[in-house]
Amino acid sequence: MKEIKRVFMQYQPYDFDGMESRLEDLAGEGWQFEKTGAWTWKFRRDEPKETKYSLVYLPKASAYDPADDDERASFDEFIRASGWEKRGEAGKMVIYSNDSPDPVPIETGESIRLQNIRSAMMTSFLLPYILLVILLGINGSIAQIFTDPETTFSSYLALTASFTTSTAVVLLIADIIVYMVWLNRAKKAVECGRGLPETKRYGNIQRKVLIVFFVLFGISLLLMAWHSEAGNAGWILGLILVIAVIIPLSHMFTDKMREKGLARNKTRIISFAATFIVTFAVIFFVTWHVATEAENDSAGSYDGAPFVLADIVDIDERTLDGMYDHSETVFMERDWLWQDDDDHDIDYEILKVKKGRLYDRCLNSFLRKGSGLPIDYGDREFKEVTDSRWGAEKVYEFNEDGYRLLILAYDNGIVRLEADEDTAEKIPKDTFVSILR
Repeated sequence: MKEIKRVFMQYQPYDFDGMESRLEDLAGEGWQFEKTGAWTWKFRRDEPKETKYSLVYLPKASAYDPADDDERASFDEFIRASGWEKRGEAGKMVIYSNDSPDPVPIETGESIRLQNIRSAMMTSFLLPYILLVILLGINGSIAQIFTDPETTFSSYLALTASFTTSTAVVLLIADIIVYMVWLNRAKKAVECGRGLPETKRYGNIQRKVLIVFFVLFGISLLLMAWHSEAGNAGWILGLILVIAVIIPLSHMFTDKMREKGLARNKTRIISFAATFIVTFAVIFFVTWHVATEAENDSAGSYDGAPFVLADIVDIDERTLDGMYDHSETVFMERDWLWQDDDDHDIDYEILKVKKGRLYDRCLNSFLRKGSGLPIDYGDREFKEVTDSRWGAEKVYEFNEDGYRLLILAYDNGIVRLEADEDTAEKIPKDTFVSILR
């Protein structure tokens, strides 16, 4: 029979009601709380008992305070005199227990408790969450959904990145809103002389939403593996696991420095620096490796390409420089190729996508940004022209100073074509119609 049990305790930091209830339930099952952790809390087997728990928030405290902090020690001694025993701490939150059936509450004034929670949450919850929303919001993965739909929706890697980032932003904003709703209710309750409203109902909803998020994220990884992106899925999963290990290691490292009595600021700086350096190094390595693999797979290899320059003009393939990439999801299929030498060049992108909102967004994206347009021509517009040669429903052309770019809109796909005049003239008439069929 095991003596130690670790329980996943992912509660919002202000959810004192939910955490107290969970701790008391486990005590009734014979598991007494022993220590907090980054992901799980440690419990030790004991006799089942009705232990009461109380979470106290200390606004001026910090997760980086020395373990033998005099101010905290004095407060713990004062609380101990009333029958409460300190069991652990997590940042600005201290956990106390009492085996008496009806103990005197540590905080008798609800207005004081609310003020402590509000002050503690400002620096340990609100500000970090707002900062994360800003950082994730300026991340290119979210904007790419709107600015580059043809790349995003044709790759499970890009879709996973965009989905994860945008969902994380939504969840963070939802957490902030839920907290503000509870805070508003708590203020009104205190003004009317009532106790603070419970928090565990909100926490239960948030945890269920988080479970749904991880399930969808897992499905996206499986889809990546299923559609020949197993390498990317493996690297992303590995990155998540490494970061999941770094966080508790950082937690343990901080605890060791606190036990040595290092000053708060020194512990904070060392802990932040070490965690940031290791995390950044891991993320950089994985990102670099995935990008390098993708580039190596694409450069010089044209297997599976719909057609290449050698299919159109007489050319020495050894003199060619170029790249080919193919990606597909349940939403669309994309082929992109460019090749050139001293006399010929071609750059095309073929999207197999059915008409609908996504089709319209991809077409508008091509027309808006001009895709491969030089910077000098980036503010110019395409013109719709009549050109029956390509068999497209609509043909859009950009032609200026010898630079020509075509966007061909078919019933079941879109083509972006850039080629020198000789190469373009030699492309068989029904080439793209056949490819998109």
